[in-house]
Amino acid sequence: MMLSRWNPRSPSANLDCLRSIAVLAVVACHTLLTLGYKPSDAACRVGVILFFVHPSLVLMSSLERIEQMDAPLFSTFYFRRLFRIYPLSIVCVAVIVLFQLPRAPWWPWSSPDTFTILTNLLLCMNLFYKAEVTSVLWSLPLEVQMYVFLPVLYLVGKTYRLKGVAVMW
Repeated sequence: MMLSRWNPRSPSANLDCLRSIAVLAVVACHTLLTLGYKPSDAACRVGVILFFVHPSLVLMSSLERIEQMDAPLFSTFYFRRLFRIYPLSIVCVAVIVLFQLPRAPWWPWSSPDTFTILTNLLLCMNLFYKAEVTSVLWSLPLEVQMYVFLPVLYLVGKTYRLKGVAVMW
């Protein structure tokens, strides 16, 4: 996005601000941890929570745009998400396993079994209680699960408004 086109009153500017706060909080926490300091748990959690709030808002906007295009909602949404998240995560898992890279700089390499590698490739480690092959991969299974849940929430909210969302909650 070019600065000359940036409009601080646009919804995307608010999302950019939210994303920036999340990135700064998480980068600060990781930097402090790497340097041997213990950052505030609250500050780190705020960054992580914002990282989940932001995609939820973006995904709801994406669903609305798909619906306005008169495209098939679920197949279009899932096809886009599949090709947005899986190719790079598969490459990362493959590189980590092939080159036996440690989970994090301070952890030694531990050879994962075949099922652990498979769950990492499919981003479903948390469903099977398997370790991530790299520590930064922990949030992607949660994001994939959001991809499953949010379109349903979108349709319920659109059809039944707040009452429907409350019932789902």
